[in-house]
Amino acid sequence: MSESTNNNEMSKSKQKRIAESKAREAQRHKKVMTAMWSVLIPVLIVGFIVALVVINKANQLNYSKYLNDDGTIANIDIDKYATVDYENMSFSRAELEPSESVIESEITQAIEDHTTLSTDTGRIADEDDTVGISYTSRIDGEVQETVGEDSEYKYEIGSEEIDAAFDKALIGHKAGDSFTVDVTYDEDADDEKLAGKTVSYEVNFKGVYEAPIFDDAFVAANYPERGSTVAEFRESVRSERFRSSLKSKISSTISMNTVYTAYPKKFMDYQTKVLAAQDEENLDYYNQMYMQYTGQSMYGTVFDMYGVSSQDEYDALLIERAQNKTQKLLSLQYVFKHAGLSITKEELQEKAGYTGNDEAFKEAVSTYGYGYIAQSVLDDKVCEYLCDVVKITD
Repeated sequence: MSESTNNNEMSKSKQKRIAESKAREAQRHKKVMTAMWSVLIPVLIVGFIVALVVINKANQLNYSKYLNDDGTIANIDIDKYATVDYENMSFSRAELEPSESVIESEITQAIEDHTTLSTDTGRIADEDDTVGISYTSRIDGEVQETVGEDSEYKYEIGSEEIDAAFDKALIGHKAGDSFTVDVTYDEDADDEKLAGKTVSYEVNFKGVYEAPIFDDAFVAANYPERGSTVAEFRESVRSERFRSSLKSKISSTISMNTVYTAYPKKFMDYQTKVLAAQDEENLDYYNQMYMQYTGQSMYGTVFDMYGVSSQDEYDALLIERAQNKTQKLLSLQYVFKHAGLSITKEELQEKAGYTGNDEAFKEAVSTYGYGYIAQSVLDDKVCEYLCDVVKITD
């Protein structure tokens, strides 16, 4: 074998070894990189998520910003911003007294709340009675709806809630009766599904509702907190309605009885953001509720809610609302301070409507903070106090 041939073979052998070495090195590098990325990728993902959370928190609205836990504006000397001459506020008794019809409506409600279903088979349904029924409706044998299976359906004869023929068919029946009522609807019926159709109502008659006699014994037994006689019940209603109207009047006019000398600008500016966020929440709420009943949204945008046509108009409205809210809060805070009032967190939970629901209260506090929740309680507490301070003119 020639020298050149040996050199050539050696060269090829060397080249093969070098290639194999590079392949092994590449494989080791691949394994290292795979191991590194298996650790690095989760770290990057976690870092990305953390960054998103930080950004979200930075953009998340703090509803209780610039507020104390009792709902008052934080870090201000209220006497430098407002003065309320609340001891000289006066209201006309005639404008606040409830009418007789209002008191009668409370009595009617009390009677309705204690109306019971009589299953006495001797009690026959008559015109204007309210009866308990359940029924299944069918069109051409196909079930349309079943009503009152779990709890009897309260139906007032004469209301024509279903149809006049249906009402008439209920008269003369007693507890335990079962019967079928066929109702043929006109071609121009409001419900297109029923127009021109004959609906068979398979009725189970549960009984007739009996209303109690509203007398002294009834009041004493069912409304001892309102007294022991009908006269005391009526006076209690009158007094409660009067005070409720007075509180409402105080709340709506306290700003008009206040002299404002300055405004906490940071707080007032921030209220535009709070109000805008509230508007978005309300928009979503209204649309969801409307969608359930109509299958479509109630409003397209917040502009539609307020009848404005541009961002500039909406922004101007936000500023006006923020100023009104700030004025109201300054007025309440002035009285709150000078009357020596306070709101405990237990009282806040109760008056805000979360009594017995600690989890819901914690969630509300987590979302909105104590100060934001406390604003309505602050309003109620101040106006309740002023009810006993303001003047009532005859």
